[in-house]
Amino acid sequence: MSVEIDERTAQLLAERHFANEPAYDWAVKCLEAGFDSSSLRMLASMTAADSPSEIDNMVGRVFRENGWNEIDPYLYLMRYARTVAEGILSSKTDPIQGSHEIYRILRATDGHSELSAWWDIDEMISARDHFAKTGTTDYYYRGDAQLFAEIKNACADFLVRSRSSVGVLPETSFDEAEALFRRFLSENGHPPKLKWVFAEDVLLDGRSVIIRVPLPDENHARARECYELGIARNLGINIHGLCLSDGEICCYVQLPEDDVDAQYKLLDPKFVRFSVVIDPNEAIPCRSGIIWKFWKIKFSNKDTGYEGLIPSRKTLLPLTYKTQV
Repeated sequence: MSVEIDERTAQLLAERHFANEPAYDWAVKCLEAGFDSSSLRMLASMTAADSPSEIDNMVGRVFRENGWNEIDPYLYLMRYARTVAEGILSSKTDPIQGSHEIYRILRATDGHSELSAWWDIDEMISARDHFAKTGTTDYYYRGDAQLFAEIKNACADFLVRSRSSVGVLPETSFDEAEALFRRFLSENGHPPKLKWVFAEDVLLDGRSVIIRVPLPDENHARARECYELGIARNLGINIHGLCLSDGEICCYVQLPEDDVDAQYKLLDPKFVRFSVVIDPNEAIPCRSGIIWKFWKIKFSNKDTGYEGLIPSRKTLLPLTYKTQV
């Protein structure tokens, strides 16, 4: 089961998330947009003279009464980012102003899979500002025509990448999650065929991935068990595409370590998220046990950033987690 949120709701929730204005002014905008509840009207009547704690309590009540507390921030921020990107492409939104907004969303969501282009775009905009002040250029400087073209290309790419990226838990079974992930991959220009991998199957060096082949026949069943463990742990799930192998996407089930880790990864107990590496590389196959042992020794001291992400086939959780289930 996939998740949808309308444009106006997403924008209002994003504005509250970033606290663009006093909460009582935001409440007035909500009422003007057609939302109505007793708490919204009470919040709209408040002023700067009211205590911050009273205002915060009323905001919480507004979210509960309107059901907005049930919407994961990742959902409405990404939906709002789509609105901004669509505005840039249609020339309704200034590319620089819109990019500042998308960059805020990137930082808030850690949405590298969808919005990583804006790390460089933010540097380009800073270089543009520096050039306007000093007349000097650096590596990131682009003329306005080239900069705006790069922003629009990034917007178009993001609008493709961000389709069908969430399913509802616990209603979404493993089989349904696989189908949704295949659709997500297809809509983002990747092959919809899957190979499930675990920590014992892969070695990583930067963006290079070495895979021990053939993969065990049990991987699909263990991935199902990992997904079902994620539902039972009630901390959220992410299915992530890591690399390519013979025209198929190698993927794994990512489970957070605890509630704090789930919040850091912006995972929510109510949703399964789908993501994929930007421009996934073709994995290097390793069929020799001797060579595999050599590679394991060579990579044993490297910090790849994936140690706390890819589950073990034995425990169904990354081996770095203190608590194993």
